[in-house]
Amino acid sequence: MADEMVKQCAAKLLETCRWVVRTTKAEIGKRSSAALSVRETVAMMMIGEKNSASLSAISEHLGCTLSGASRMIDGLVDQGYIARATAEHDRRQLTLTLTADGRHALEQASAEEMSYMVDMLSSLTPTECSMVNLVMDLLRRNITDSRL
Repeated sequence: MADEMVKQCAAKLLETCRWVVRTTKAEIGKRSSAALSVRETVAMMMIGEKNSASLSAISEHLGCTLSGASRMIDGLVDQGYIARATAEHDRRQLTLTLTADGRHALEQASAEEMSYMVDMLSSLTPTECSMVNLVMDLLRRNITDSRL
């Protein structure tokens, strides 16, 4: 019985996460002049968090091929969001960094996502908001603990 309950919970969580990403990205795409795909946003966030990243690290993080990651990064370089540089520790490797325009686009996308989510959740009561916060904290803790 407990296993079935956990499976139902996992299925609902995945369904909800996918729905949130789809609807948020679709709405942000309508609003933003610098609409980024989910993968582009994740790649730029990874680069921004670490201040730089390699193409292979991005490919691995996104679960895509090197050629697929390379095409995506090429597009972001062409848009002026990412810069390529030779890695200090190995001249054969390239390091990817966010440009000022890339940081601005990422900040804009994050602000638009936050605004959209606030709009979506504004009809919740304070009690319901507390419940959502509790569930998010439980999920984050459980996922973090399972990685240790």
